[in-house]
Amino acid sequence: KNLHSGSTACTLYINTKKNKFYVANTGDSRIIALINNKVVQLSVDHKPDNPKEKNRIYKYGGFVHNSRLNGILAMSRSMGDINLKKKGLTYYPDIISGDMDKIRYFVIASDGLYDVMSNYDIINFIQFCLQSGIKKNNIVKKLVKYSIIKKGSSDNVSAIIVFL
Repeated sequence: KNLHSGSTACTLYINTKKNKFYVANTGDSRIIALINNKVVQLSVDHKPDNPKEKNRIYKYGGFVHNSRLNGILAMSRSMGDINLKKKGLTYYPDIISGDMDKIRYFVIASDGLYDVMSNYDIINFIQFCLQSGIKKNNIVKKLVKYSIIKKGSSDNVSAIIVFL
């Protein structure tokens, strides 16, 4: 059992009474949305090469080598990874909020999907499925299979689509 590994988190909270959404993320999982027919990335990718993340890493005793935190981890924030905790890694999330107006759906997914498909590719795939009459509850399965089989993702792929 590896007790030193870590994980990312990407969460979405929808408050229907206030017509607001809240996104909190740690790591390189991502939330995108189709808002007013535009693709919008709602979360921050916590990658070591991001200038804000790189400054924080160095400030707290870590370094970036080959786009990896301390030459090891491909992300700059995670829960766990205790060997890197005092060397620039943090679990603190970025949090954003917004109005639910004109949001058609959210896509929450792991980096295994985003490594092989851009935000626009994903939304275009979903739109094509919707226009083709594919049932909403089957689209996410098709998206995951497509990213693995056709796009060749070699990482784990997890995805959720929240249709409104």
